[in-house]
Amino acid sequence: MHNARKAPRTLTDDIALLEDLCETMKFGSLCALGGFTPYPVLSAIRHFPEDFGLPSPAQQEAAE
Repeated sequence: MHNARKAPRTLTDDIALLEDLCETMKFGSLCALGGFTPYPVLSAIRHFPEDFGLPSPAQQEAAE
């Protein structure tokens, strides 16, 4: 298959792709519904990173 992934993506890559898609939807949508759809997703990533498998801010501070 021409579009098959060559190597597995990491969680960080997936989150970056999701955030990029959200930014594209915010600024590229022609209607208000499409423009506001990414906000709950971005908010969830920001406020509940552990739900996405990311370290929470408290865990990041403890690691430093």
